[in-house]
Amino acid sequence: MTFTEILTVIWRRKWIIIIVTVLASAIAITYLQRQTPNFESSTTLRISPLMTEAVNTGILAGHPVDVDPSVATTPVVLSEAEKQLGTPKGSLAGTVSQAAVETPSDTTATFKITAQAGDPKTSQQSAAAAAAAYSAYLDTVVASTQKALAEQLGEVSDEAKSYQNDVDKDPADQLAQTNLTAALAQINGINASITSLQTAGPSATVTAPAGTGATLNPSTLTVAGVALASGLLAGLGLALARDYLDSRVRRTDELERATNLPVLGQLANDRRAKRVTGFLPAENSESSPLSEGLRALRTTLQVALPAKGSVLVVTSVEPGDGKTFVSANLAASWARTGRSVVLVAGDLRRPGLDTYFPDSCTGPGLGGLLAAPRDLLTFPEVSDIEAALQPTSIDGLRVLPPGTLMDDPADAIATPRMMRVLSALSDRADIVIVDTPPSLALADASAIASLADGTIVIATMNHTRLPLLSHVVATLRANSATVIGTVANRSKHKLPRSYSAYYLAESIPQPALERSSNRSVDGGKLSRVDHIERSPRAMTPGRDRVLVVCTANESRSPFAAALLLATANEHALEVDSAGVEATTGRPASQSAITHASELGLDLSDHVSAQVDPASLDTYDLILTLTREHARMLLATTPDIAPRLFTIRQFTRWLDANERPAGVTLGTWLDDESDQSILDFLGDNPADDIEDPTGRTTARWKTMIAHLDEAIAGIAAGLYPRYSSLLPVPAQRTRRP
Repeated sequence: MTFTEILTVIWRRKWIIIIVTVLASAIAITYLQRQTPNFESSTTLRISPLMTEAVNTGILAGHPVDVDPSVATTPVVLSEAEKQLGTPKGSLAGTVSQAAVETPSDTTATFKITAQAGDPKTSQQSAAAAAAAYSAYLDTVVASTQKALAEQLGEVSDEAKSYQNDVDKDPADQLAQTNLTAALAQINGINASITSLQTAGPSATVTAPAGTGATLNPSTLTVAGVALASGLLAGLGLALARDYLDSRVRRTDELERATNLPVLGQLANDRRAKRVTGFLPAENSESSPLSEGLRALRTTLQVALPAKGSVLVVTSVEPGDGKTFVSANLAASWARTGRSVVLVAGDLRRPGLDTYFPDSCTGPGLGGLLAAPRDLLTFPEVSDIEAALQPTSIDGLRVLPPGTLMDDPADAIATPRMMRVLSALSDRADIVIVDTPPSLALADASAIASLADGTIVIATMNHTRLPLLSHVVATLRANSATVIGTVANRSKHKLPRSYSAYYLAESIPQPALERSSNRSVDGGKLSRVDHIERSPRAMTPGRDRVLVVCTANESRSPFAAALLLATANEHALEVDSAGVEATTGRPASQSAITHASELGLDLSDHVSAQVDPASLDTYDLILTLTREHARMLLATTPDIAPRLFTIRQFTRWLDANERPAGVTLGTWLDDESDQSILDFLGDNPADDIEDPTGRTTARWKTMIAHLDEAIAGIAAGLYPRYSSLLPVPAQRTRRP
């Protein structure tokens, strides 16, 4: 997963991260409110050398003693501390601890006694009391040892006196002499021990008195920081795991990977499609992202399907994906271009076309044609099929309603009658659109799709699951259906702001110019196939003729045309520019003029022009800024495919193909180019150059950089002998 994909997941799953972070913060707040206050205070004791030896050996003046500092935590010592504090017996149990402190000297030991309590003052008092009690305990041990030595001294002295009497009575008694000598030596040793205890000084000295207790509880800032970090990390992990396990389609490239099919179009999410019954944005001249998406889908399908008598099946993965909505609007959009369209209610289980055409969904319809008790081999006749068609309020659009079918729809559709119905309809219409049931669990759509020229599968963004979509496409293909591609419905993909002028503009007034007979007008707005009739411009013999096409012919295409003419050998080619939705006679945008002048290009005299389909075949090369522009041109003039490229496509094509000498550009492309309509289906950002109109300077610089790189490659590929003359982009000037 790339860093960009991780950021996308974080944004998409931001509510999971926010909720987990808030939950962690709530737990932290609860912890802070419920935790018991705890404070700690310590005091340091230094043990005398004599007592240090006793601690190490357990022997004091020849007597075994228990003076290890650990005794400070036992009831023997703590009971005295509790008496000093006036607290109940056992109240200090478990609250006092001791630990050795490393010192440079080995003759004296230092220990720290620590006490914990619910407030700082009590912890200080407890530590001081425990240290004092331990010191008192050591003094008691010393006193007890001295008393024991004194008693031992008295006993030994009595023995010495007895031995002395024996010696006085018999000076020659050697045994008495020996015992007397030993007793006197023992008396001297005891006296030395008593003297050392008396002169040893205090058993323990406080070197660091207990201070006011410090809190052991974590600070609010620490808890908040840990909670925030933990919440963010846990939320991020949960979001990534949720996204990894979530198989719903999020991006169009996921659709392409799951099906190995192009995405033919993206239909914007419009809430009116759910709120308004029978919503048909394609029926009128409404300009909105959804209506433009429907028209773009229609244009793409015009390129992918036969020009006359084609049968298109529209299906989906699951109910509710919008297949009937797409079918109805595609039919309306096609009819508005002057085509003859038949919309077939192929969903005989839960028909929905009556929502969009309530007055046209009466009569026996398809169900009657498939279920009539007549000869299976001859019925229905063409007259029966014609009689079943119902007109609509849209010129050129007729509907074959669902009718009533008592048999199983899948069995009825599988009979030869269905093939005869579709064959008869395709002979009498430019396009037949069949709305079928969802394909996941029903065989109806597969049976009809096997009889059609093409099938599209509707997928709902953020809803359709990719494994189910893959299964549907595989099932359709297994039934010999020609699946053209998928349609991303209810997409939240936002188009550039520069297109808002097209969506929100009032109807464009018709110029007072003669128009060709094949023009099509949608509510006053020129359609993509509308053009101004004019005579082809005279071309200079021997020169390559190039046409650059964008949308309005006010920014990208004039900029690219001027850049190509300035970069290449202008004596070897002639360059025109036009727009598929241009308003004839408009100047270049001010931003285009400004940015062009920075490169030494002059667009001040540019006048926009509409694409003339009749003159497209006069050009050797046609370059578009996006795949969508190419599809619009192919919809009107499909024969230009070998000479049609996006600018970036042509740059890559030239990298792999060397232009031969003595052959015109058009002839070379006709012979060598394998471009076809399939090369323009779906979206590929690597082929498109985005419109910067109405956007930031950074977007203009991005467009210029893309154009400069691509056109430099085109100039070098077409005219290699001039490649060494290519100027540096920042210093490029237009040749006179």
